[in-house]
Amino acid sequence: MRKPDPQQVTDLFFEAALVPECWSRALDALTTFADGAFASMLAIPPDVSFAGDNQKLREVRLLGTPEAERLLTDLAALGPAVPTNTRMLRALERAKSGLMREFQQDFDWLSAEEVERDPFYLDIMRPRGYGWCAGTVVDMPTGDRLVFSVERAYRRGAFDSADISALNGLWPDLARAGMLAARLGLERVRGAVDALGQVGLPAGAVRHDGRLLTANPAFDQLVPAYLQDSARGLRTAGARSDALLARALAELRAGGSRSGVVGSFPCLPVDGRPPIILHVLPLVGVGRDIITTALALIVATGASSPAVPSDSVLRALFDLTPAEARLAQALASGHALADYASTTGVAVTTVRAQLRAVLAKTGVHRQVDLVRLLAGLGGFIAK
Repeated sequence: MRKPDPQQVTDLFFEAALVPECWSRALDALTTFADGAFASMLAIPPDVSFAGDNQKLREVRLLGTPEAERLLTDLAALGPAVPTNTRMLRALERAKSGLMREFQQDFDWLSAEEVERDPFYLDIMRPRGYGWCAGTVVDMPTGDRLVFSVERAYRRGAFDSADISALNGLWPDLARAGMLAARLGLERVRGAVDALGQVGLPAGAVRHDGRLLTANPAFDQLVPAYLQDSARGLRTAGARSDALLARALAELRAGGSRSGVVGSFPCLPVDGRPPIILHVLPLVGVGRDIITTALALIVATGASSPAVPSDSVLRALFDLTPAEARLAQALASGHALADYASTTGVAVTTVRAQLRAVLAKTGVHRQVDLVRLLAGLGGFIAK
């Protein structure tokens, strides 16, 4: 790839702010611009550090070029054996103290002597051919910290003042792109929550740390009889449902959203009101990217509502087109694909294409899994 000029790099980052699928392309351009081996972008919740064995590190979200993803896979396989990422820890400390407003490099965070005896460099990065980094930290309006970093091959040598100066020329636009992405991502999540409210469904979106990010008025009315938004995250009134909610969110943090499985369970109030059903829905399409901090939608329904969601609910939940929603509802109601095509007068090839789109948007891979997923949503209000 030919080295891009600064304007090309920043253009790609602003494009990614509008279309999250473009982040990888933007990071590729940043890698080439900085003569690096790979680049990555991390979103770090406010209460996560890189000091020692921090269980909350699993809440860190990373997006990177393929080389960065391979390194992350290697580190995950090592588990607790991975030494503390000292340079990340120092960079975050400097950012918290207001001493890191642009790009910096290894020797801004550690002395040369510290680098030469640090296990993260000696045991992790250098054996894999890496060892030099330039990075910056941007504070997000959500309270998260967004970290942009470029890793360079060890044989290439450390980033020098000219390299850092070139990267700092990009910094204002990278920071603005991150801020724009955060704002747009939050608006997309709020749009999904509001759409569910318009079809009569109480709904809220929770962050990766379990805290409530946004909710519609109907969801607010469930507090405090059914739900509480505590400092430790969204909780339910009952101990059993609270444990089920915590487990469902933990599974999503661990990557369970790829299965398309919805966690649905009853929630009993504290004051004798009728029970409700809570559904934990992975944000597969709308808002499901590294910047938004949104992990899942929490939707509440009556315990005795119809078993198959209406097409309007399916459209709101999974960003389906009207035709895709009608097909999904028909399949969940027991209709065969060919019969549906014949009844509606639509070509079988067209219906199959619609089904492929539905599977992609709901995060499942087979028709039978789609039917199971929608059956698991039993209890949605028909409108």
